[in-house]
Amino acid sequence: MEMSAEAADPGITGICSYSDSSAELNNYYTYRVTAVTGSGREVVSDPSVTVFVPKITCDEDENLMFDHSFEESGAAGGFDWVNDWYCNESERDFWESFLIKGSPEDGTTHDGKYAFDFLPDGNWNMMLTSFNKAENQRPMLEVGAQYTFTMYYKIPYREGDPYLQNPWFGLMRSDGEGNWYHPKTNELNVYMTSMVQDGEWHAYTYNFTATADEYLFTIRNGIGTPIAIDDIYLFKTPAPPAAQAASVDADTYNAALSQENGNLYADGGFESGTLTGKNGYWTDAGSFFDNIIVNKADDADSVYEGNYGLKFASTGDWQGRAQFKLR
Repeated sequence: MEMSAEAADPGITGICSYSDSSAELNNYYTYRVTAVTGSGREVVSDPSVTVFVPKITCDEDENLMFDHSFEESGAAGGFDWVNDWYCNESERDFWESFLIKGSPEDGTTHDGKYAFDFLPDGNWNMMLTSFNKAENQRPMLEVGAQYTFTMYYKIPYREGDPYLQNPWFGLMRSDGEGNWYHPKTNELNVYMTSMVQDGEWHAYTYNFTATADEYLFTIRNGIGTPIAIDDIYLFKTPAPPAAQAASVDADTYNAALSQENGNLYADGGFESGTLTGKNGYWTDAGSFFDNIIVNKADDADSVYEGNYGLKFASTGDWQGRAQFKLR
């Protein structure tokens, strides 16, 4: 990827940033930056900290959540109260009134034509669906397996004081004794651990380890924070690949440290394996100094990058020294 200095560092801070939209999900990435001066000279950075890009959504056939984007319910003009959702029969019209039609372009939905836009009225009613319940038609979760839950939500911005209470929307774990817990944090009666209140769509997502307990996706009234939701996912978390250490190509490393790339210390990485014979750069560098060049194969802790490093211990002899001459 190529970009101008102005785009990479618009504030002239010396720190560049960019967004990699081509990154594959559920994989590790390590980045290098190559800076190119006006004269065409290239300077290669050290490798970055390894970044993991998680998979937070899935294909429809992986998703354990039915009608996850409300498209079927919206087109049918209401929810399937027999196979999908449960609520008190007298409340069905109340819950179906929050199915809305729109588009991502006008912000009404996150994706598709329909979403669920809820305005609480203070009643303590709810609609829900269940997982891990034998008599239910929902799938059973594998005990001990990792699962990912993601829900896209939107909370309006409010002038003055923000909404103080997180909505009671989300996946909960039931202990069978009337207590509901957040699947990841195990906090009692905590449905969402965070929320952004700016009128934009955001992903609320986390991984958790499944137990044999019942899990309930619940939309619950009572908390006075309006919220719209769309695109709900529950799927088995794919195993990430083994993290790969950033590889250091010797030619690339030496080029990055070469005089041609701006470093006045020729062989600054000691990759030649010796201090002698540096075309006049090092002076008074006898065999003693050759002995303090260490090979990574013999002393890996003393080599930062590449195959060689310099490891020095004083002998107290002030006459034994090497000097590097800039010319």
